[in-house]
Amino acid sequence: MKNKLRAFIRLRTAALLCAVALNGCQPAGTIDPQPEPQPVVLVKGASSTVLDVTSRQVVVDAYTKEFAGVPSMNWSGNVSNCNEGTVSAAYITAQASRLNFYRAMAGIDGKVVFADSLNRKAQKGVLMLGEAGVLTHAVKKSWKCHSIEGEWAVVNSNLAQAGGSNPDFITQYIADKGDNNADVGHRRWLLSPAVTVMGTGNILHPKSKIAYNALPMNLSSFSTNRMATRAEYVCWPVAGYNPYQLVFPRWSFQLSGADFSKSTVSVTKEGKTVPATIVSSTDTNYGDNALIWEVEAVSKPTTDQSYDVTIQNVRQGGQTRSYTYTVRVIDPLSK
Repeated sequence: MKNKLRAFIRLRTAALLCAVALNGCQPAGTIDPQPEPQPVVLVKGASSTVLDVTSRQVVVDAYTKEFAGVPSMNWSGNVSNCNEGTVSAAYITAQASRLNFYRAMAGIDGKVVFADSLNRKAQKGVLMLGEAGVLTHAVKKSWKCHSIEGEWAVVNSNLAQAGGSNPDFITQYIADKGDNNADVGHRRWLLSPAVTVMGTGNILHPKSKIAYNALPMNLSSFSTNRMATRAEYVCWPVAGYNPYQLVFPRWSFQLSGADFSKSTVSVTKEGKTVPATIVSSTDTNYGDNALIWEVEAVSKPTTDQSYDVTIQNVRQGGQTRSYTYTVRVIDPLSK
């Protein structure tokens, strides 16, 4: 039974609620425990989409290109008559590019694609949320713009809202701010090597000027279509060069099948100890198992800075292991 693929994956509603008014987000519905897939480590020298984060210039070039600008959403729908509409193809392409940039930085080999069928459901889902003026997985059939497809999307998606006409929802998910996001569930889904197909839905409410996003995932092949990774683990910030703008207070280390319940983490900056507080070590509901800790906020560095991370007492496959890596924080605009 342990080695059999389950016939289906049942999604259940996530219980997390974000408290931030204009920048809230909620993780997608969690899944029942699955047999843990074995990490697939990328063969050195093989052709891949992974960024070489050991090269400062490669990271700077990739960051500069990716964050050069965001196309307009250009939503064509109408909240008052429950028309979900569409957004510009350029905006959807930009979201996919941003998502795959983070995955390439994190060492995941292969690009996530947005499926048209999931996009349509997601579009109906965010219409429901926008008309109701809420951000929640708990759908009410009494909502004016309720639909079966929209309900599916609201239950089975990462959800976010933000002010502004062209918000960077993908970076918002990676940052995973908020008291209710200590497990960084959004980040773990977006950086899961087992997630290969997603969708996106976006609207901008014309009156409130609040934008909504739903990012559903196809979990039907969650345990069988795992992409190869640079290392056996996935961490954020990455082991290598990181633009300081993308180094958030919550750091994460994901490892399939790992038990972090007794793990410890220590961080030093240029040889000096940095306080690191573990905020999540036992949650197994989002992507790979993960250890999450918080460190001091990273500001714009005048010179490149190095943070050495050591994680001990990681249980996996009956063995206790330790991991050490270096996070290099840079200002991509400096030489």
